[in-house]
Amino acid sequence: MRPRDMARKTGNLRPPRFSLEVKDWMLKPRNGWSHGELLRLLGSLERSSTHPLAAAVLGYAAAQGVACDAPVEGSEAVPGAGLTASVGGRRVAAGTAGLLAAQGVAGPEVVAAQEAIDAEGATACFVAVNGQLAGWLSARDVVRPEAAQAVAMLGALGVKAAMLTGDGGAAAAGVGAAVGIPAPRVHARLLPAEKLDKVAEYKVGPATPRAAGCCPGLLPAATCCLTGSGGAGSGSAAAGRRRRGGPQRVWVAHVGDGVNDAPALAAADAGIAMGVAGSAAALEAGSVALFTNDVRAVPAALRLARAAGATIRQNITFAVLTKVAVLVPALMGHFTLWGAVAVDVGSSLLVVANALRLLKWRWPRGRLQQ
Repeated sequence: MRPRDMARKTGNLRPPRFSLEVKDWMLKPRNGWSHGELLRLLGSLERSSTHPLAAAVLGYAAAQGVACDAPVEGSEAVPGAGLTASVGGRRVAAGTAGLLAAQGVAGPEVVAAQEAIDAEGATACFVAVNGQLAGWLSARDVVRPEAAQAVAMLGALGVKAAMLTGDGGAAAAGVGAAVGIPAPRVHARLLPAEKLDKVAEYKVGPATPRAAGCCPGLLPAATCCLTGSGGAGSGSAAAGRRRRGGPQRVWVAHVGDGVNDAPALAAADAGIAMGVAGSAAALEAGSVALFTNDVRAVPAALRLARAAGATIRQNITFAVLTKVAVLVPALMGHFTLWGAVAVDVGSSLLVVANALRLLKWRWPRGRLQQ
């Protein structure tokens, strides 16, 4: 069994929508903006977004009785940063502190607010209107109740999980600790291109002692503490290092559901798109689509894939052995033509019957609850 690694984004470890208590939500207007006016502008802008925070903003606005109906024109998503658009005739930018800095809106107030929100383990969204800071919001969401089970199930299958997220360090560390992902494998504040680089890094493992005498691909998953770098043109060099006891090639899967995950999904050995809340870009880039919000479907899919692989190997082995067993007596003249035909047809039927067993495969419901 080959060692494998599983990279995830934080959104897949949370419910499909932010689950916010009132105490977790904080909207702070600045520079003369009222709470209702700022919420209306922000909600109107977020109508075109698929980010989980957008759904939380719209839900909060509805609960406050604020209509997010301002006309929006020229909406543009900035990967890993936020949104910009003309809202009600005003140029609005909403997203990270870096997005505001790129818009020429930066200052000690933004930096101090970002540091305070990070320290609380919350997510920040800053809002600028016509090149001036209008306020910010912070929100703290909850972890999916089944996420820790999913990570534990992956570990039982020999798969190590890592987290790649654009969230702040404290928020990412909190989610990682809650689901059982070690701190060194939690990577925060990543842009889409940086997620892609991390996937490439995880494809190259640590040096393997030559005294171990293990063949790459047959090492236990416990040896796969990943270091190094990958990328275009690195395959042959990595192979050379493996022969000399160098880094070991690791098979990497990436789980994601957003536009920002598309590059990493395409670059991973297996891109797993969460389909219910997933974006079209993620579904297109992924090699596997799971039409469920239950992240325990990821280890279930891995188990099914392994069962399918085992069945394929069984069928190939049986078919080859049957051919060889018939070929030898046939060459010696001890086997009739019709006997050979009967054996050939019979072996084909047995191979098909063995493959059909996969149709009865089910993930035991009881195990999902354990």
